Amino acid sequence: MLEKLGKGALFGLGIGYAVADGLGSLIGAGAGYAVDKFNNQNVDNQFDSYSCFLGMMIGMAKIDGKFDDDEKELILKRLKDCYYQEKELYHFLCEAYENIINEENINIITLARQYDSFIEYDVEDREFIYEILFEIACIDNELSENEIEILQKLPKYLGLKQDIYEKFEKKYKPKPLTTLSIDDLTGLNTVKDDIKTIINSIKIEKLRGGKVYPGHYIFQGNPGTGKTTVARILGNKFKELGVLSKGHFIEVKRDDLVGEYQGHTAVKTKEVLNKALGGVLFIDEVYSLRNGAGDDFGMEAINTIVPFIEDNRQNMIVVIAGYSQPMNEFLSTNPGLKSRFNTTIDFEDYNTDELYEIFKGVSKDFNWNETTTKKIKDYLSNMIMNKDENFGNARDVRKFFENIKKHQINRLVEYSDLVDNDSRLYEFIVNDIK
Repeated sequence: MLEKLGKGALFGLGIGYAVADGLGSLIGAGAGYAVDKFNNQNVDNQFDSYSCFLGMMIGMAKIDGKFDDDEKELILKRLKDCYYQEKELYHFLCEAYENIINEENINIITLARQYDSFIEYDVEDREFIYEILFEIACIDNELSENEIEILQKLPKYLGLKQDIYEKFEKKYKPKPLTTLSIDDLTGLNTVKDDIKTIINSIKIEKLRGGKVYPGHYIFQGNPGTGKTTVARILGNKFKELGVLSKGHFIEVKRDDLVGEYQGHTAVKTKEVLNKALGGVLFIDEVYSLRNGAGDDFGMEAINTIVPFIEDNRQNMIVVIAGYSQPMNEFLSTNPGLKSRFNTTIDFEDYNTDELYEIFKGVSKDFNWNETTTKKIKDYLSNMIMNKDENFGNARDVRKFFENIKKHQINRLVEYSDLVDNDSRLYEFIVNDIK
């Protein structure tokens, strides 16, 4: 089946996929157009062309010697989204899928060369087909050497410019897990002790041969106290320990979970939860899911989260984060919430010395003298003395740094003798601290 090719079906395939991703409401129209566009071609060749592309997708999914559930789900979802309303084509592709997954060796480059010699369609469709293959390669949150090699070769055989690889690399290539360890962080001594205890308990339980679960956590404290960074480190460490399969990090807020109509929220929330499997789902300001007694959509998200994270507690971490008081009120909204999140870690505000260490970190390219150091510390100390409920800790330090830099820039433009890499370009003075 993979050896026979048609001339036009992939053009329609590209349109169908583009419609599915960009305009979900027009999926049926897009699929219909794809079929009508080539109704003058041989039907067998049309369907074999679709099978050829399906083979490329499966080949990309199996390139690492595995065919994971996430990869299967993505490919089958694409088929259903684009072609379900075209019953004959959809059933044909499902049958082809069952046959192709049993193929031992699928040569993606050979398939690309073959259909390129038969099929004519425009650059946008070729790009979209390439993008789908890139998405499949990255779905496991890794991009292997074999996948990179194939993806770098494909543009040549698809008639695309080589820089297409860089374009989709920026969009899809998984972000590396943080290289920070908990000991690299400024301050947070109590938090560090809590995290080390959690990690040590997992190590010991594994040695005992017991069942190890990564757990779900409450991170509470003011903004800018490192909650997001610690959650990333937790995912990274748990992957090293073999407790999480991926260790990737997904951060969401209310708008990422709550839908626009009844029933939409559950679907939207479950999509996010599925993406987080094997890693860390970080829900910031989680209490915004419950905006009063009449917030049915927010409650729908909560009621979707609770059973899902219990059913999948062996391979995911959910961290809910926010201020302490609203967090306590939020946990009372669902009887199952508090029991699912049985570990609370409190993130305290930074003191002056810790804020200064953070300041040095964000301004590492600049220098200043002792007099300026004193003024910077005085400013930070005053910031703490006058803090209110909106105090942002490290966030406020970064704002402070940007404000100093703004004053420095306005001062420097008055100099007429500046040259490239002039040392004064990287120097703060007392008058810049305002």
